[in-house]
Amino acid sequence: DSNIAKQFQCGERKSAYICVFGLSEYFLKLLKESVKGLYVVMFDESLNKKLQEKQMDVYLRFWDDESKQVKTRYYGSPFLGK
Repeated sequence: DSNIAKQFQCGERKSAYICVFGLSEYFLKLLKESVKGLYVVMFDESLNKKLQEKQMDVYLRFWDDESKQVKTRYYGSPFLGK
C-alpha cells in the first residue's frame, strides 16, 4: 500500500535476527508474567543437523488463570555441544 512496503525485503537471516534479538525478549517477558504458580519443565534433546550440535528444546507447561486452560509454551534452546 506504500512505496516503503513495496520495497521491503526480508530474507531468512534478517527474519531470524529480528526474531532472536528483537521479538524474543518481548515474548519471554510475556511468558514469565503469565506463569504465576506451579509449572512443569519439559525438554527434548536432539541433534541440530545444521550446526552438528546437541540442542535441548525447553518448554513450560502451566495453568493460565486468564484463559482458564493448561498451556504449553516454548522457553528456549540451549546448545549442549557435540
